[in-house]
Amino acid sequence: MARTGPNAGARRARAERRLYKRLIIAFHDVVELQACHRELSALGTAPDDDQRRAVIAKALATNLIVGYGRLFSANKDTPDVARHLPPNFVDRFPASLKRAHEELMRRRNTEFAHSDPRPSEVVVRVIVGPAGQPVPVPESSIVRRPLDAATLDGVREILETTYAFIYDEMERIRVGLTPGETF
Repeated sequence: MARTGPNAGARRARAERRLYKRLIIAFHDVVELQACHRELSALGTAPDDDQRRAVIAKALATNLIVGYGRLFSANKDTPDVARHLPPNFVDRFPASLKRAHEELMRRRNTEFAHSDPRPSEVVVRVIVGPAGQPVPVPESSIVRRPLDAATLDGVREILETTYAFIYDEMERIRVGLTPGETF
């Protein structure tokens, strides 16, 4: 039930400004992710045996997936910034983009953003080092797979959709802002 009364308008205005700040943060993230996507897509034509290309592609893929997850994850609660984008945003995606979104979030949570050991996913093998000393080496069943062309196309489409949504939401709120106001 919506609150009414003399402070309802002020509460609504504060909520809109908190959301606006979250949108601005997300907007800049999307712009950075789009640039990352373009660079990663351009690397796709380089030979597979190029070690420098492989390192750059892995770094770009990690940034793309972790940054993507940041867009759709709740941030720490602060009084002046909304914790997340509007919760119904992903619901607006067509089914194909929802599947791509879920896959990206799954990969973010299992391959890229977390290294929490789960049963049978990390084994420590002790090998003999160069001076005969024991050297523990972690081995994981989680493998960071490169992003294939179809996934990259899905990411591009999601980023374009997200960019448009964020821009429209910012514009909707912007018309209610007062010149000279700070928040």
